[in-house]
Amino acid sequence: MSTSTPTSPDASTRTRLSANALVRRGVAAVALGLLLTVVTRLVAVTFDPSLADVAQFGWGPVVAVTVVAAVGATVVYALLDRFTARPDRWFLAAVVVFLFMLAPLTLGAGSLGLAANAQLGLGALHLAAAVGITVGVLGGGRMRR
Repeated sequence: MSTSTPTSPDASTRTRLSANALVRRGVAAVALGLLLTVVTRLVAVTFDPSLADVAQFGWGPVVAVTVVAAVGATVVYALLDRFTARPDRWFLAAVVVFLFMLAPLTLGAGSLGLAANAQLGLGALHLAAAVGITVGVLGGGRMRR
């Protein structure tokens, strides 16, 4: 009786994403990140109108930070696609680590003079952006590796 053991894909035979595919994923990451972040901001300000006066909830910072994060995530994914055999898995691992590292900073924003409601709102904005960007970069949730 023979048994076969699955082997990991050889990095030299794996098909890498084209530049066009990476750009499309980057655009999707920006669009989904912005969509979820804008919706989250609107919901947060609807439930607590005082958040509209918090600088971090202004449209400029929300849009700028989301776009910069999406572009950065796309660059990280492109590097992982170039240098690893399983970029989707490494990217998800990096996202999880980043979120765990970001949570104390976001929720510890009291030192910035932010009230608890603003801290929770910022946490929600970061989570919404992370979900949208991650889904966009990974190609709509279809893990190919």
